[in-house]
Amino acid sequence: MFLKAPLHYSLLLFLGFLAATTTCTRATLDVTGQPETRSSFPDVKNSVSVQGQVLPPEGIHSIQLYRDIPENAPIIKLNGNEQLTLKFDELGFDIRTFRVRFTHHDADWSSSTLLPNFYQQGFREDVITDSQVSQVQRPAYTHYTYKFPNNDLDFLISGNYMIEVYDVERDEIVFSLPFFVQENTGLLETQIEELFGMDERYLLHHQIFATYSYPDEVVIPDVDLQTRFVQNHFWGRARQADVVGMATTGEIRSHNIRDNAYVGRFEFRRLDLQRLQQEAYNIIEVRPETIPPKVFLAHDVVNLDINPGISQSHRFGTAIDNLEARYADVYFELELPHQERTNSPVYVIGPFNNWSINENQRMIYNRETESYTGNAIIKEGMYDYKYALVEDSTVNDIRLDASLADSRQIYHTFIYFNDPQTLSDRLLKVHAHTTR
Repeated sequence: MFLKAPLHYSLLLFLGFLAATTTCTRATLDVTGQPETRSSFPDVKNSVSVQGQVLPPEGIHSIQLYRDIPENAPIIKLNGNEQLTLKFDELGFDIRTFRVRFTHHDADWSSSTLLPNFYQQGFREDVITDSQVSQVQRPAYTHYTYKFPNNDLDFLISGNYMIEVYDVERDEIVFSLPFFVQENTGLLETQIEELFGMDERYLLHHQIFATYSYPDEVVIPDVDLQTRFVQNHFWGRARQADVVGMATTGEIRSHNIRDNAYVGRFEFRRLDLQRLQQEAYNIIEVRPETIPPKVFLAHDVVNLDINPGISQSHRFGTAIDNLEARYADVYFELELPHQERTNSPVYVIGPFNNWSINENQRMIYNRETESYTGNAIIKEGMYDYKYALVEDSTVNDIRLDASLADSRQIYHTFIYFNDPQTLSDRLLKVHAHTTR
């Protein structure tokens, strides 16, 4: 039984190939034998990370946080029996002691004014006790799993939360991840309107409309309620509704203006890494003698496929969940048509680097092949990925998409209530909508 309470409480930059080494020595070394360093990334706008989120160092990989299955968003109901599962790997042989703690946040991800005893019951911190050493080496890794809420802790109020994983010995945060606790109160419906001719590429856009029937405790709905929309689980890009108005008594309607609509052809490329074999989909060469094995993918070309098909989404990463799964050093190659050439830095992003602009995955232009190359350490599994530019300190992960890309988009609508008693943003309702 979970604890219950009343609601009112209140790896280094890869400029060339990795040097082959004979073994991994300690968990404090990465697979190249170099000292572990935290991933560096420019201070960019339009990041998918939320305010205050800490990205992991190079030794930590395959981070997942989900409800039931990896495809599900990390959203649970208050006072329910749902749990979230956190999983991650640390490359190396050592088993370290990690603890978790939780922080409560308002709708914009600023820290709420609540003290921990107002939003959490039970232990303030908890130890991750489920750790397993891989059955493979070259490199070896330790797999960690933690589930919550559990018998030792539960949450007292709804809202935005962050789970922080920190190293007990070093007494420092290793990484953090956002998640949500909702009350599932009221009735929320969303509709998506398709828009065309919104830009020079004539890309399909989506405009989201939400209708919410709110509970009686909301006295001034157009002031106390707030609607936010999120595309594809990129929580750091949540957009507050531009227009909120009363429809009938007990109901509000909200939407974003047309100029703030989402690109509806946001492209995801598929990475099938279930087998480190040359015969696998889009793999053209495997070098198993290196540590880790090097895998070279077929090169990508922008707008090569004029009739792309829709495939199952792996944008959240589906790493093979057993201790025999191996890691590989995966090399990407991107060819840009002359009209798409750019002086802006190009990055490869995906769930393997938390969709972040990471200097370790900055791609290098090869004048001989007239293409960009980059690499990342990735576990066997299925993933989506894409290419992004950083222009004027802003992430642009649409410019290098195919004009006719056809990927399913996932939207979440969040309804927040600024509670005058707790002076914090409670999360009343969440609704998910998947296109086509």
